[in-house]
Amino acid sequence: MANIDWRRLSVLVVEDNRYMTALVSTIMRSAGVRDIRTAVNGALAFSLLKDRPVDVALVDQLMDVMDGVTFTRTVRTDPESPDAFLPIVLVSGCCESGMVRRAIDAGINDVVIKPVAPKTLLTHIARTLLVPRPYVKTTSFFGPNRRRPAATPYNGSNRRND
Repeated sequence: MANIDWRRLSVLVVEDNRYMTALVSTIMRSAGVRDIRTAVNGALAFSLLKDRPVDVALVDQLMDVMDGVTFTRTVRTDPESPDAFLPIVLVSGCCESGMVRRAIDAGINDVVIKPVAPKTLLTHIARTLLVPRPYVKTTSFFGPNRRRPAATPYNGSNRRND
């Protein structure tokens, strides 16, 4: 995490629970982040992004008006999106595999499960920013590659070709 100048980072916290918003904002401030914006749902967050871009968005899943998956899909595919490549980390208490799969399919960069520990959140943000996955565009998907690159590529006889 030492390679990130947290003071220069702008963060958008998209969360409808004011206590969780305060917790995540406090974690960000303790890391040195000075520019923290908040929104209570994805629709408001998308509107805020149009006014002023951010470096990373931390998004809850279960919100009224527009949830985290819909927000992510909108950022990735809406023609009016100010930054389709925006790093988005889902911070959610809902960790069922179907929800995580929907988030990944929408183009989320990473997932952190609540309750969130400061070190875990900062590590996931740092990994998202410092080791970005390449973006993939197909007819049905736009977002970061669903597979993280291996530290050491495997070139043995059992290598998959897909």
